[in-house]
Amino acid sequence: MGIPPWPDLREATRSAVMDVGYEVLDFEGFAPGPIEDGLGPGGLGEEAAKRADLAIVVVGKEISPPVKREVETLARRRPQPPVGFFFAKLEHRDPEVQMLWDNLRGRYKLATFGSPEELRSEVKAFLRAHAPAASLNLAAPRMISEERRELSPGSEVRYRWLLRKGERITVIAEAQGGQHHFHFALVPSREYVARTQSTWYYDFGIGGDKYTFHEEVLAMEHGYVYAVARRPWWFHVGSVTVRLSVLLS
Repeated sequence: MGIPPWPDLREATRSAVMDVGYEVLDFEGFAPGPIEDGLGPGGLGEEAAKRADLAIVVVGKEISPPVKREVETLARRRPQPPVGFFFAKLEHRDPEVQMLWDNLRGRYKLATFGSPEELRSEVKAFLRAHAPAASLNLAAPRMISEERRELSPGSEVRYRWLLRKGERITVIAEAQGGQHHFHFALVPSREYVARTQSTWYYDFGIGGDKYTFHEEVLAMEHGYVYAVARRPWWFHVGSVTVRLSVLLS
């Protein structure tokens, strides 16, 4: 950020990705229309960082907070995708940018550029060199979330993940510790809205509560997939801790 021809640098990066035959995964590629509450445009970069097969980080005079979060998300990925960092050639770097360069040196592919054309060339070289590693990542579902939530009798928690058309999400939900039943559903947004529009809770039927669930959904369109976990109040006492593991493929 902070370089006058930033739109030209962005377009050079996009064209390099497409020239090599890859699909650009950025916030413009997610669902069109209004962003739902709790997820603004600045958070869509993190969604991309969770699922990219290769990642390109272009750094100018400074680093914005959204880019910091995207880099942190990439660093937490297992397996970690190939990540290339491309720094603008500047006479004086911001101390934070220089610290990033120093921390990354020897651990990641680092390159510098002085023009959009030079950036385009460097990005294409990076993509071609790391294509084999990226293809290996394609075969392995990536963990995009893992968390635990406590459910008291009669309580409910909801989750949502933003998917692109063709992506498949798999969620494993299981009771931890005490073996207590709970309800769980993983559904596309249209079904979620249809099931919740007339009531504050998701409509689970009697007898659908279990100790563990293994559910998956294939996204037929860009948009959200929702998950709902509910602790039934009938025949049970005490809370249950539910562990969710979310895989994307």
